[in-house]
Amino acid sequence: MKKSVFISIMWFAIFNVAATSITLQPDSSGFIKQQGNTSVWTQQNAEVKTMANYCREMVLDFSLEDLDFTPQSALLRIFCSSVDQEGGFIINAFGIEQSVFELPYQTVKELPSHAGIAIDKNTESLVNQWIEIDVSEFIGMLDLTATTQIAFRVEIVSVGNTALMKFNTHKATINRPELLLSETPPEDIRELAYCGIKSIVASNSSERGAVEYAFNGAGVLPGMVHTNKAYDNAWITDLPKESELNSGLHWINVELNRPVNLSKMHIWNLSWLYGANQDDFSNRGVKDMEIYVSNSDEDLSNVAYSDERWAKQSDVQLTRNEGSPDQYSYQEIDFEVEPKGVRWIGFHILSNYSDDHYTGIGEIKLFERVEVSGDISTDGQIPLSDKINIYAINHKLYCNRLEINLPVIVYSVLGEVVCRTNADDLSSGIILPPGIYVLRIGDHTQKVCN
Repeated sequence: MKKSVFISIMWFAIFNVAATSITLQPDSSGFIKQQGNTSVWTQQNAEVKTMANYCREMVLDFSLEDLDFTPQSALLRIFCSSVDQEGGFIINAFGIEQSVFELPYQTVKELPSHAGIAIDKNTESLVNQWIEIDVSEFIGMLDLTATTQIAFRVEIVSVGNTALMKFNTHKATINRPELLLSETPPEDIRELAYCGIKSIVASNSSERGAVEYAFNGAGVLPGMVHTNKAYDNAWITDLPKESELNSGLHWINVELNRPVNLSKMHIWNLSWLYGANQDDFSNRGVKDMEIYVSNSDEDLSNVAYSDERWAKQSDVQLTRNEGSPDQYSYQEIDFEVEPKGVRWIGFHILSNYSDDHYTGIGEIKLFERVEVSGDISTDGQIPLSDKINIYAINHKLYCNRLEINLPVIVYSVLGEVVCRTNADDLSSGIILPPGIYVLRIGDHTQKVCN
């Protein structure tokens, strides 16, 4: 997976500050280059950079031996100390189910990985900032009774520059990397990481257009746009066999690791400039498509959509990326009724913008609605919104209805204290990084999006 499923983190949680949580720091940090064996890093920071045949990546090893509960959410936090060029970037974390340092030297592309959510950032918001990446899906797929060591490798993807970032290692004097694990599950809508997909089967794929490229983030660029270089970045088909023509143009069937309450999708249609003359093949992009879902535990990878185990969810028409721009954005597919407990998703492609049966898709991202299971206690406290108005402007929190001075505690969504202050400070505003927080003012609690 060149990128994991890729979006800024927003966790909306009914919050219990007493929930069990643990903060782990890495046992060791290291460095991987795509080619060659020369490391470019110090004891306290690792240089991460994207260049052709010269990709520097940081790796972090974590021990799970002290973990004595089953985490429902997980957040990898790394601190960026410097960036040498401005621009947009995608920062990816890839989970590895063993210690990196137990592996023999391999190139980056050969390392096992595939977990995590890409965070789309701009340079200005990175320097001296924590970067938080949701790795809940990766942690959730582990057998924690048998897994005692995991690792993450961190990469950046940039366009139009070769910017170098420095991230603190486990030997930094302050702001060392962290893995935050909690029993409190995230709530509302979040992206389903690529590691949440068990299998993908398509009607057919070309040699350099595997169907996995339509789900693993390959080709997604900063700004959540997509490249128009289709090879190794998009799903591209060959002409189907004659026997396939009667059942529709093409199809993709996706099996998920677990039941998911499917909320929406982001789909980047195919855009493709090819060869020295930059021939435009965007007409091979999908036009009309049916989306099917199923809750079945049986193998539906090659089962026709007329089977009763499939249920049609939506009819979708995708826009052609006419003119194949260098970078193009996605279409959001919302469902009028969100299907629950989905194990299979079928994409039945009925037509494209071409006169032949070649077709393709740049990227599909899946989003689930995560519901808190069981009762999450608020300790009988009165919702703060009944009495006090909290609001955010430019990442500062304000309160305009406090009549008396009360102690204020601001918690992260994982239950850690972010700051302690008082109501007077809220009147003039307190500065916090963008995110979701829980405020406790006196006997009242309130969830706040900053």
